Amino acid sequence: MLGVTHDPSRTALQSDGSCYAGRSTINSFVLELDLKVTADQALAKCRERGLVVRSERALAARAGSHHWHLRVPGRAGTLELNEWQNRVWVKVHPMRDGGWATALAYELAALPESESSRRSR
Repeated sequence: MLGVTHDPSRTALQSDGSCYAGRSTINSFVLELDLKVTADQALAKCRERGLVVRSERALAARAGSHHWHLRVPGRAGTLELNEWQNRVWVKVHPMRDGGWATALAYELAALPESESSRRSR
């Protein structure tokens, strides 16, 4: 899935068409891309690029899921990696790109499907 989602609970639409969240005007769309590789393969690719796992947990209300926050040490930005029910996807929130996360998300989404990811479906 190549998609952009919007979380209206976090923003308010202004009269000029921009979105207001907190103290700054931002683009409030979240990038969400499905991957054709396993979560382990995506994590390995991220580690090859110098990213580290800042947190790992389950997604709320999704038993058996995995959710990672990945960062480049010393730089702004966060890439979210998720796995649940044979689906693996990445998300980048608008204020968490850091100048690299969106590009990496598209790179991961372009990776070819692997044998192990085909077997797990």
